[in-house]
Amino acid sequence: MSAYIKKIFVTTLILAATCFVIPLQTNAQHYAIVKGSDVNVRSGPDKSYGVQGVAKKGDTVTITNESKGWSEVTTSKNINGYIATSFLEKFGSDTSPIPPIKERKSYWWLILLVIIVFFLAGRWLQGKKIAGKKTATPQPKPVVTNTAPPVQQQTKPIAPQPVQQSEPVIEKPVETPAPIPPPVKPEVPKEEEAAPQPLLPLVQVEELPAASSGDDFEDFIAAKIAGNPFLSLKHRRSDKIALEQRISAESGKYPDFDVVFKLQYDNETTEQAFAVECKWRRNFLNGSLQIDSWQIDNYRSYAEKGQMNVYLIIGYGGEASKPDKLYLIPLTEITDGNLSADFLQRFEHKADETFYYTPEKRELKLLTAH
Repeated sequence: MSAYIKKIFVTTLILAATCFVIPLQTNAQHYAIVKGSDVNVRSGPDKSYGVQGVAKKGDTVTITNESKGWSEVTTSKNINGYIATSFLEKFGSDTSPIPPIKERKSYWWLILLVIIVFFLAGRWLQGKKIAGKKTATPQPKPVVTNTAPPVQQQTKPIAPQPVQQSEPVIEKPVETPAPIPPPVKPEVPKEEEAAPQPLLPLVQVEELPAASSGDDFEDFIAAKIAGNPFLSLKHRRSDKIALEQRISAESGKYPDFDVVFKLQYDNETTEQAFAVECKWRRNFLNGSLQIDSWQIDNYRSYAEKGQMNVYLIIGYGGEASKPDKLYLIPLTEITDGNLSADFLQRFEHKADETFYYTPEKRELKLLTAH
């Protein structure tokens, strides 16, 4: 590689590195969940501005700016406006849902274009330089001829020199060097063997079920509900979600079943509704169960809007279609997403027990059939 090509290559690398160092323009965004019910989305950061729309409790919004107690947001329905910051709760825990990430602007194509232009320019200039060297005709060197007559040099006779007798050479005996003893290797002390490290205890990890297992457990609970002649399934929802894009149906946030209790007696009809959320786990993490707080908030919002009770039914062990135990927990008993072993023990039932509903107390129970 010639020095000229090296200069072009180094210049191209410097320009490419400069383009990479320039920070890419990004939009600093945050995400939050609406805490209040029917929060107004206004056109400006003050109550004097008009209402653009309404954000429901539990909706996810994107925060693009914050100032003086107001947040500029974009709702899930693409409504742009301002909401009071006191009605928003930002994401910050490991159990929060993963919001979509907005792609930042990229200039990789501009960087690539600059590199290609400089490389082609270097090749073109190098080719032009080589072509110029080939077209140049070498100039013949002039031949210088000596026309002057040769000069005759006069030689002087050389006087004879006396012969000097050389002194006799006395040979000196060659001294042989003494043998060099081999180097002595120093003794290296042996390192003490390290004591074996004790093995770390295994950490029990909660095994999350596959989507098919969740469907099998829902079928198991649906069959139990159908076993009571006074109970009937009104709605059954699917909570399937595209985990990569976090896209799901709006109804996927609600409990799995809407159940109706209906009793006719003496020409009077008693009809009450409640909801059921089903979850199955093969094992628990350290004996406890973790539930995302945003799911609990969605269930509470659904119970408040429908004026009904919501129950969490957890299947444990065995198979999803035939668990070893059941836990029937009213939503009103759940304060946070960490359900400890002591808490779960209060609501433990056998898997073969039957559903019973008490309309006077509006209470769902699991009892042993007689």
